Amino acid sequence: MEWSKRSIEIRNLYNPAFCGLLLLKAIEGFESKDKMGIPFSYLFLILPLCLFEQSRNLLIENKRKKLLRLLVDHPEILIEFPDKCIATRQYMLESMGLVMSYGLLSISQDGKFKKNKKPLLRKIEIDGEVETSKSAAEILGRMLAEVGSEVTVFSSLGVKP
Repeated sequence: MEWSKRSIEIRNLYNPAFCGLLLLKAIEGFESKDKMGIPFSYLFLILPLCLFEQSRNLLIENKRKKLLRLLVDHPEILIEFPDKCIATRQYMLESMGLVMSYGLLSISQDGKFKKNKKPLLRKIEIDGEVETSKSAAEILGRMLAEVGSEVTVFSSLGVKP
């Protein structure tokens, strides 16, 4: 949908620069555990888990847990999760387009995404929901890397890549 035809709420929540920042933080978290880079399919999980308050808060509150344990302890995360994935798919792709156009990511030979060493990002002060979302994305990235198997992650979340 054309940008100007979107509601102000959608433009604010799914702003490609903001969502791109969340994707970069998730990739950074993933690379802290697995230097090989994040699979493309995992990028579709970042926004639905980090933009919605309930799952975002659970990620932060349970940051020391493994992802699969978190899902067992808090099955409410899975409520409407496939619908959230579908609803955020377009915004993830738009955000990836923006991030890639600025050269902030590279793609490895095996198709995994890696954050470039020195992205040209200015440090800005953020707080509140933005900071919480950013923290949740980094935690989620680490959790995804610790699982190791894409099949396990997707089947545990009840979605198909």
